[in-house]
Amino acid sequence: MTELADRLLGAVQGIRRVVRRRVRAEVPGFPLPSAQIEVLRVVADHPGIGVAAAARELHLANNSVSTLVNQLADAGLLRREPDPADRRA
Repeated sequence: MTELADRLLGAVQGIRRVVRRRVRAEVPGFPLPSAQIEVLRVVADHPGIGVAAAARELHLANNSVSTLVNQLADAGLLRREPDPADRRA
């Protein structure tokens, strides 16, 4: 990425953090943490997306997204399905 693109991405991510904090402050008891909402948004935009691809989209570590997906699945908000192309158990 170019320096300008890196700076722009950093600025956008900073704005998103501020918005998430503001929503939490303005709407006490909001039912989902903002990170879970972001995962749901990515899944809605990219149905069938895998954890690794979602992590790249969100600029998060794979294990962080996997934990969020597990939490959403446990809450009945997301369904985890094996990828038929992935032969791992």
